[in-house]
Amino acid sequence: MINMVRDPRGGRDWEMLGEDPYLSARTSVAYCVGVQSVNCIVMPKHFICNDMETNRQFYSSNVSERTLREIYAMPFEYTVREAKPWSVMSAYNMVNGIYCSDNAHNLTDILKTDWGFRGFVASDYNSIHSTVAAANAGQDVEMPYANFFGSALLTAVTLKQVDTLRFNDMVKRILRAKVWAGVIGKLGSAVTQYSSDLRSAAHQQLARQIADESIVVVKNEKFAATDTLPVLPLDKSKTVALVGPYSAIARLDAGGSGKTCPYLQVTPSQGITAKLTAGKVLDATQWQNADVVIAILGVSGEGEGNDRSVATLEPPAGQISLVNNIVTAGKKCVVVLTGGSAAIQDSWSNVPAVVVAWYPGEEQGDALADILYGDVNPSGKISATWPAAASQLTPVIFSNDSVPYESPDTGRGYRYYDRCKLTPLYAFGQGLSYTTFTYSNININHSPAYVGEDVVVSVDITNTGPIAGDEVAQLYVHENNPDAAFPRPIKELRGFARVTIAPKATQSVSFTLREREFAYWDTQKNAFYAKPDLRRVPDRSRRLVGEPSAYRDHYLAITVVIITIPARTQAADGFAAVACVKFRINN
Repeated sequence: MINMVRDPRGGRDWEMLGEDPYLSARTSVAYCVGVQSVNCIVMPKHFICNDMETNRQFYSSNVSERTLREIYAMPFEYTVREAKPWSVMSAYNMVNGIYCSDNAHNLTDILKTDWGFRGFVASDYNSIHSTVAAANAGQDVEMPYANFFGSALLTAVTLKQVDTLRFNDMVKRILRAKVWAGVIGKLGSAVTQYSSDLRSAAHQQLARQIADESIVVVKNEKFAATDTLPVLPLDKSKTVALVGPYSAIARLDAGGSGKTCPYLQVTPSQGITAKLTAGKVLDATQWQNADVVIAILGVSGEGEGNDRSVATLEPPAGQISLVNNIVTAGKKCVVVLTGGSAAIQDSWSNVPAVVVAWYPGEEQGDALADILYGDVNPSGKISATWPAAASQLTPVIFSNDSVPYESPDTGRGYRYYDRCKLTPLYAFGQGLSYTTFTYSNININHSPAYVGEDVVVSVDITNTGPIAGDEVAQLYVHENNPDAAFPRPIKELRGFARVTIAPKATQSVSFTLREREFAYWDTQKNAFYAKPDLRRVPDRSRRLVGEPSAYRDHYLAITVVIITIPARTQAADGFAAVACVKFRINN
C-alpha cells in the first residue's frame, strides 16, 4: 500500500510507507523488485489519493495536477517505471469528482501512456460503478465478482460502446502477466516451491533483522542527574518488570486487509526473558520491586474502515495512569509504544526512555530485547512526523463528500511543520543511536553540471562513539530562488542510505541526484521542469536561509552546499536550477 500518510489520524497509516513521496517511492521500488524476482505478481495499491478511511468508497480527493504529480503519484510512478509491476489496484474514491475506476486521465493518460505501464489494472473490491466508463477509462479487471465486467462488458463490446481494440488490450494485459508469472500451464507451482521456506531459520532471522532495523529509540536520557549514562541500553543482570497490555502479546497489525498470521510469534515477555543473564522478570504486580520497569503500551482506534479521532492519538487513560504511577514511585521506566502511527505524549515528558516499536512482526520480542539490551545498536527512523500536541495536527477534513488537498509547498508532514515553523514531538527522519556520528567533507563530483547529467554528492561519516552502529544518512534539497508561480517546500528528501560503521572509523556515502530530483511539475509545460535561474551564484558556500528553528537541533551545523546546474541552452552564466543540499543528523 503506497498511498501517503497525510495525517496521523488516518486509519490505514500503519500499512503505508510514510509521509514523504520519495521515501515511499524508493521503498516501494525495492519491495516490488523483490517480490517479482520470484515471478510473483505484485500489485501496488490504491491508485490514487486514497489516504483516508472515512466514507472511503465515495469521497472525492480534490487535488491539483501539480500536487498529484509531485506528491501522491510519485510512489506509483517510480514503482511503475523502475520495478515494472504486472498489476496496479485502482482505488475506491473519486479524484476531482471522477471515480478512480472511471478516471481515464489517471489510468490511461498518466499510468499507461506517460509511465508506460504494461500490466493490468484491477479494481479494489466492489469499487467499479460502471461498465462502459470503467472499461474505456483503462480499468482491466473487476474484483471480486463480475458485476460490471461479465456479460455486461460483452454486451458493451457488441454494441460498440467499448471498442474491440480496447477489449483486446484488456485481455492482452492479463495474459501477458500470467505468461510472465508462469501461471498458464503451471498453476500453483510457484506457491508449492516457496511455501516450505517460510518457516525456515533463515526467514526467522530475516524477520528479526527487519524488526531490529525498524525499531526507533526516540528518547534516551539519564534517569538521575548523578548517572553517567542514559537509561538505554539496559543491564542484563538487573531485575525487570514488564507491565502494560501488550507485554505478553505479539501485536502484529491493526487487522483488515493487512492482517498477518505468522507461524511464529515471539512476545516481548518471551524475548526479554530469554535475553537476561543474572536478572529476572518479575510479575507485573510486583513492579515496585524491579530495578527497571518496561511498559509495553500502544494506542488503538486505527484500522481499515476507521480514521482515528484526536482522542485516540493519546494512549488510553489507564496506560497514562500506569506510567505516571511508576514515575511517581521513583522507578526507572522505559516506555515501548506499539502501533502503526503517532501518539501524543503530553503526560509522559518525565519518562527518560521511549522506544517506538511499530508492529514489528513475528520476531518482535527478540528484536525488542536486542534493542533494549544493546545487542543491536538502534538505527530506525521516524517515517511520519509525530505532533507534540493536538494543536499541531495539519488541517484535514474527514468528509463524506469532498476532501481538498494541499499544494506541494504547504504540504503535509514535515513540509507543513517546516512552513509553519512548528517543533514536533518527533521529527521525520529522527531516531537515536547508542553511538555518535559526525559528518564532514561534503563534496560534489562536478559543479557545475549540465542539465540532464547526474550530480553525485558525497559525504564522510565518522563513528565517533565506542561501539559499531548503523547510520541512515538523509539528503534533502532546497531551491533558493523558486519561481513565484511555483513555490517549493523548504526542503525535500531526495536521498537516504544506511551504512554500518565501526568505532572510530569513517565511511564515505554517495548520493546520485538526477535532474528530476530538482524539478517541479510545471502546469504550463505539463511536465517536470528544473527552472532556469539566470543569476550567478558567486559562492558555493552558503548557509540555508530561513531554516526553521524546529529543526536546527536535528541538522548538522555545517555550511550548506549549493548545487548549480547550467543549462546547455542558456548563456554561459545561466543556471538551470539552484538547490542546496543538507544532511540530516540524529545525535
